[in-house]
Amino acid sequence: MKNIFNKFFVGGLLLLSIASCKKNNLVVDKDPLIPLEAARFLMVPTASNNYYNFNILEVPAPGSVFSIPIGVTTVSNVDRKVSFTYTSNKATAGTQYTAPAEITIKAGSTIDTLRIQGLFAGYNTGRIDTLKIKIASGTGFINKNSYQDSLMLIMKKTCPVVVADLAGDFEVVRDGWADYSVGDIIPLTVSGDTIMFKYLASAALPIKIVVNTATGVTSVAKQVYGRYGATEVFSAQSVAGSAENFVNPCDKIVSVELNHTSPLGNYGNYVIRLKKL
Repeated sequence: MKNIFNKFFVGGLLLLSIASCKKNNLVVDKDPLIPLEAARFLMVPTASNNYYNFNILEVPAPGSVFSIPIGVTTVSNVDRKVSFTYTSNKATAGTQYTAPAEITIKAGSTIDTLRIQGLFAGYNTGRIDTLKIKIASGTGFINKNSYQDSLMLIMKKTCPVVVADLAGDFEVVRDGWADYSVGDIIPLTVSGDTIMFKYLASAALPIKIVVNTATGVTSVAKQVYGRYGATEVFSAQSVAGSAENFVNPCDKIVSVELNHTSPLGNYGNYVIRLKKL
Protein backbone atom coordinates (compact mmCIF):
# COMPACT_ATOMS: atom_id res chain seq x y z
CA MET A 1 0.00 0.00 0.00
CA LYS A 2 2.86 2.32 0.93
CA ASN A 3 4.57 1.60 -2.39
CA ILE A 4 1.39 2.34 -4.29
CA PHE A 5 1.02 5.66 -2.42
CA ASN A 6 4.62 6.63 -3.20
CA LYS A 7 4.11 5.87 -6.86
CA PHE A 8 0.99 8.04 -6.97
CA PHE A 9 2.80 10.82 -5.07
CA VAL A 10 5.80 10.86 -7.49
CA GLY A 11 3.50 10.66 -10.49
CA GLY A 12 1.52 13.61 -9.16
CA LEU A 13 4.67 15.66 -8.78
CA LEU A 14 5.67 14.89 -12.38
CA LEU A 15 2.24 15.98 -13.64
CA LEU A 16 2.44 19.20 -11.65
CA SER A 17 5.91 19.85 -13.04
CA ILE A 18 4.76 19.28 -16.63
CA ALA A 19 1.70 21.44 -16.09
CA SER A 20 3.87 24.17 -14.67
CA CYS A 21 6.20 24.05 -17.71
CA LYS A 22 3.25 24.19 -20.05
CA LYS A 23 1.77 27.05 -18.12
CA ASN A 24 5.04 28.99 -18.31
CA ASN A 25 5.27 28.33 -22.03
CA LEU A 26 1.72 29.52 -22.51
CA VAL A 27 2.51 32.74 -20.67
CA VAL A 28 5.45 33.37 -22.97
CA ASP A 29 3.37 32.54 -26.02
CA LYS A 30 0.61 34.88 -24.94
CA ASP A 31 2.96 37.80 -24.11
CA PRO A 32 5.86 37.69 -26.62
CA LEU A 33 8.47 40.46 -26.69
CA ILE A 34 7.34 42.70 -29.55
CA PRO A 35 10.01 45.09 -30.90
CA LEU A 36 9.11 48.77 -30.95
CA GLU A 37 8.31 50.06 -34.42
CA ALA A 38 10.69 52.94 -35.02
CA ALA A 39 12.59 54.59 -37.89
CA ARG A 40 16.23 55.70 -37.95
CA PHE A 41 19.00 56.77 -40.30
CA LEU A 42 21.15 53.84 -41.41
CA MET A 43 24.31 55.91 -41.78
CA VAL A 44 27.13 56.30 -39.33
CA PRO A 45 29.16 59.40 -40.21
CA THR A 46 32.94 59.11 -40.28
CA ALA A 47 33.35 62.74 -39.19
CA SER A 48 32.52 64.03 -35.73
CA ASN A 49 29.23 65.63 -34.71
CA ASN A 50 27.14 63.64 -37.22
CA TYR A 51 28.29 65.79 -40.17
CA TYR A 52 28.38 64.64 -43.77
CA ASN A 53 29.86 66.52 -46.70
CA PHE A 54 27.38 67.20 -49.49
CA ASN A 55 28.86 68.84 -52.57
CA ILE A 56 26.40 70.68 -54.81
CA LEU A 57 27.73 69.60 -58.18
CA GLU A 58 27.47 71.53 -61.42
CA VAL A 59 27.20 68.24 -63.26
CA PRO A 60 24.72 66.58 -63.38
CA ALA A 61 22.51 69.66 -63.51
CA PRO A 62 20.85 71.14 -61.62
CA GLY A 63 22.76 69.57 -58.72
CA SER A 64 23.94 66.46 -57.00
CA VAL A 65 21.77 64.05 -55.02
CA PHE A 66 22.63 62.87 -51.52
CA SER A 67 21.01 59.52 -50.71
CA ILE A 68 20.31 58.54 -47.11
CA PRO A 69 19.03 55.04 -46.27
CA ILE A 70 16.19 54.92 -43.74
CA GLY A 71 15.47 51.76 -41.75
CA VAL A 72 12.47 50.58 -39.75
CA THR A 73 12.77 48.09 -36.89
CA THR A 74 9.74 45.99 -37.87
CA VAL A 75 8.17 44.45 -40.97
CA SER A 76 4.57 45.19 -41.91
CA ASN A 77 2.13 43.95 -44.53
CA VAL A 78 1.01 47.53 -45.25
CA ASP A 79 2.81 50.63 -46.52
CA ARG A 80 4.12 52.95 -43.79
CA LYS A 81 5.35 56.55 -43.85
CA VAL A 82 8.33 58.30 -42.30
CA SER A 83 8.26 62.10 -42.04
CA PHE A 84 11.13 64.59 -41.73
CA THR A 85 11.88 68.13 -40.62
CA TYR A 86 14.65 70.31 -42.05
CA THR A 87 16.45 73.24 -40.45
CA SER A 88 19.37 75.24 -41.81
CA ASN A 89 21.56 78.22 -41.05
CA LYS A 90 20.97 79.75 -44.51
CA ALA A 91 19.68 77.15 -46.97
CA THR A 92 16.06 77.44 -48.09
CA ALA A 93 14.01 74.58 -49.49
CA GLY A 94 13.30 75.13 -53.16
CA THR A 95 16.24 77.53 -53.54
CA GLN A 96 19.32 75.73 -52.24
CA TYR A 97 17.90 72.21 -52.01
CA THR A 98 14.80 70.08 -52.49
CA ALA A 99 13.78 67.29 -50.14
CA PRO A 100 10.56 65.34 -49.51
CA ALA A 101 8.50 65.88 -46.38
CA GLU A 102 8.00 62.12 -46.15
CA ILE A 103 8.92 58.80 -47.72
CA THR A 104 7.02 55.52 -47.88
CA ILE A 105 8.35 52.20 -46.59
CA LYS A 106 6.66 49.65 -48.82
CA ALA A 107 4.80 46.67 -47.37
CA GLY A 108 7.16 43.81 -46.61
CA SER A 109 10.19 46.13 -46.57
CA THR A 110 12.17 47.73 -43.77
CA ILE A 111 14.41 50.09 -45.80
CA ASP A 112 13.91 53.00 -48.17
CA THR A 113 15.91 56.06 -49.26
CA LEU A 114 15.65 59.77 -48.52
CA ARG A 115 17.10 61.82 -51.39
CA ILE A 116 18.29 65.42 -50.95
CA GLN A 117 18.73 67.33 -54.22
CA GLY A 118 21.15 70.24 -54.38
CA LEU A 119 20.26 73.24 -56.52
CA PHE A 120 23.34 74.50 -58.33
CA ALA A 121 21.91 77.91 -59.26
CA GLY A 122 21.33 78.75 -55.61
CA TYR A 123 25.01 78.78 -54.68
CA ASN A 124 28.00 80.97 -55.32
CA THR A 125 31.51 79.74 -54.83
CA GLY A 126 32.62 79.65 -51.24
CA ARG A 127 29.14 79.41 -49.80
CA ILE A 128 28.75 76.67 -47.22
CA ASP A 129 25.44 75.77 -45.58
CA THR A 130 24.43 73.27 -42.95
CA LEU A 131 21.19 71.33 -43.17
CA LYS A 132 19.88 69.36 -40.20
CA ILE A 133 17.50 66.52 -41.03
CA LYS A 134 15.42 64.96 -38.28
CA ILE A 135 12.92 62.10 -38.33
CA ALA A 136 9.61 63.40 -37.01
CA SER A 137 6.95 61.47 -35.10
CA GLY A 138 3.24 62.03 -35.45
CA THR A 139 -0.15 60.54 -36.21
CA GLY A 140 0.01 58.36 -39.31
CA PHE A 141 3.82 58.19 -39.29
CA ILE A 142 6.34 55.76 -37.86
CA ASN A 143 7.84 57.10 -34.65
CA LYS A 144 11.49 58.08 -34.61
CA ASN A 145 14.11 56.02 -32.88
CA SER A 146 15.89 58.09 -30.24
CA TYR A 147 19.14 56.64 -31.59
CA GLN A 148 20.22 58.02 -35.00
CA ASP A 149 17.11 60.08 -35.55
CA SER A 150 18.98 63.09 -36.97
CA LEU A 151 22.06 64.03 -38.98
CA MET A 152 23.68 67.15 -40.40
CA LEU A 153 24.75 67.86 -43.97
CA ILE A 154 27.42 70.36 -44.97
CA MET A 155 26.47 71.66 -48.41
CA LYS A 156 28.82 73.47 -50.75
CA LYS A 157 29.12 74.03 -54.46
CA THR A 158 31.82 72.21 -56.35
CA CYS A 159 32.69 71.77 -60.03
CA PRO A 160 34.96 69.30 -61.81
CA VAL A 161 38.32 70.65 -62.95
CA VAL A 162 38.27 70.72 -66.76
CA VAL A 163 41.44 72.46 -67.90
CA ALA A 164 40.13 72.87 -71.46
CA ASP A 165 37.46 75.23 -70.05
CA LEU A 166 40.21 77.56 -68.83
CA ALA A 167 41.18 78.86 -72.24
CA GLY A 168 40.08 82.17 -73.71
CA ASP A 169 40.03 85.81 -72.65
CA PHE A 170 40.61 86.48 -68.95
CA GLU A 171 40.34 89.61 -66.86
CA VAL A 172 43.22 90.46 -64.55
CA VAL A 173 41.95 90.36 -60.98
CA ARG A 174 45.36 90.76 -59.39
CA ASP A 175 48.94 91.15 -60.63
CA GLY A 176 51.44 91.75 -57.89
CA TRP A 177 54.26 91.86 -60.47
CA ALA A 178 52.44 94.85 -61.98
CA ASP A 179 52.92 94.07 -65.64
CA TYR A 180 49.13 94.29 -65.92
CA SER A 181 46.55 96.50 -64.28
CA VAL A 182 43.38 95.18 -62.67
CA GLY A 183 40.74 94.92 -65.38
CA ASP A 184 43.17 94.30 -68.26
CA ILE A 185 42.16 91.50 -70.63
CA ILE A 186 44.73 88.86 -71.61
CA PRO A 187 44.42 85.58 -73.55
CA LEU A 188 45.10 82.19 -72.00
CA THR A 189 45.80 79.06 -74.02
CA VAL A 190 45.62 75.43 -72.91
CA SER A 191 47.54 72.30 -73.85
CA GLY A 192 46.60 69.16 -71.92
CA ASP A 193 46.74 70.01 -68.23
CA THR A 194 48.79 73.18 -68.81
CA ILE A 195 47.54 76.78 -68.97
CA MET A 196 49.75 79.40 -70.60
CA PHE A 197 49.96 83.20 -70.58
CA LYS A 198 52.67 85.82 -71.20
CA TYR A 199 53.92 88.75 -69.19
CA LEU A 200 54.80 92.00 -70.95
CA ALA A 201 58.52 91.23 -70.97
CA SER A 202 60.61 91.59 -74.13
CA ALA A 203 60.94 88.38 -76.16
CA ALA A 204 58.26 86.97 -73.86
CA LEU A 205 57.85 83.23 -73.47
CA PRO A 206 54.65 81.72 -72.04
CA ILE A 207 54.42 81.00 -68.33
CA LYS A 208 53.32 77.34 -68.16
CA ILE A 209 50.91 76.68 -65.29
CA VAL A 210 50.33 72.98 -64.67
CA VAL A 211 46.99 72.08 -63.08
CA ASN A 212 46.52 69.07 -60.85
CA THR A 213 43.02 68.09 -61.96
CA ALA A 214 42.44 65.99 -58.83
CA THR A 215 43.13 68.82 -56.39
CA GLY A 216 42.89 72.01 -58.47
CA VAL A 217 46.37 73.05 -57.32
CA THR A 218 48.54 74.99 -59.80
CA SER A 219 52.30 74.88 -60.15
CA VAL A 220 55.00 76.36 -62.38
CA ALA A 221 58.39 74.73 -62.85
CA LYS A 222 61.28 77.21 -62.99
CA GLN A 223 61.46 78.70 -66.46
CA VAL A 224 62.76 81.71 -68.35
CA TYR A 225 59.92 83.94 -69.49
CA GLY A 226 61.55 87.06 -71.00
CA ARG A 227 63.70 90.15 -70.51
CA TYR A 228 63.26 93.49 -68.76
CA GLY A 229 65.83 95.98 -69.92
CA ALA A 230 68.37 95.25 -72.58
CA THR A 231 69.86 92.01 -71.32
CA GLU A 232 68.42 91.00 -67.93
CA VAL A 233 66.69 87.64 -68.34
CA PHE A 234 63.96 86.78 -65.85
CA SER A 235 62.76 83.41 -64.61
CA ALA A 236 59.74 82.40 -62.54
CA GLN A 237 58.57 79.41 -60.54
CA SER A 238 55.62 78.84 -58.25
CA VAL A 239 55.95 79.20 -54.49
CA ALA A 240 55.50 75.70 -53.12
CA GLY A 241 52.57 75.27 -50.74
CA SER A 242 51.09 78.71 -51.37
CA ALA A 243 47.34 79.02 -50.82
CA GLU A 244 47.32 81.23 -53.92
CA ASN A 245 48.11 78.28 -56.21
CA PHE A 246 44.71 77.13 -57.42
CA VAL A 247 42.07 77.05 -60.10
CA ASN A 248 38.42 77.64 -59.30
CA PRO A 249 36.56 75.70 -61.99
CA CYS A 250 33.13 77.02 -60.95
CA ASP A 251 34.08 80.68 -61.39
CA LYS A 252 36.80 80.01 -64.00
CA ILE A 253 39.60 81.58 -61.96
CA VAL A 254 43.30 80.79 -62.42
CA SER A 255 45.73 81.83 -59.68
CA VAL A 256 49.41 81.22 -58.95
CA GLU A 257 52.06 82.80 -56.74
CA LEU A 258 55.35 83.17 -58.59
CA ASN A 259 58.88 83.81 -57.40
CA HIS A 260 60.70 86.07 -59.90
CA THR A 261 64.47 85.92 -60.24
CA SER A 262 67.24 87.04 -62.58
CA PRO A 263 71.03 86.67 -62.57
CA LEU A 264 71.06 89.88 -60.52
CA GLY A 265 69.02 88.43 -57.67
CA ASN A 266 65.64 87.41 -56.25
CA TYR A 267 62.84 89.91 -56.83
CA GLY A 268 60.32 88.27 -54.51
CA ASN A 269 56.97 86.50 -54.68
CA TYR A 270 53.95 87.91 -56.54
CA VAL A 271 50.44 86.57 -57.18
CA ILE A 272 48.73 86.73 -60.54
CA ARG A 273 45.02 85.92 -60.59
CA LEU A 274 42.84 85.83 -63.68
CA LYS A 275 39.10 85.35 -64.21
CA LYS A 276 37.50 84.20 -67.43
CA LEU A 277 35.12 86.61 -69.11
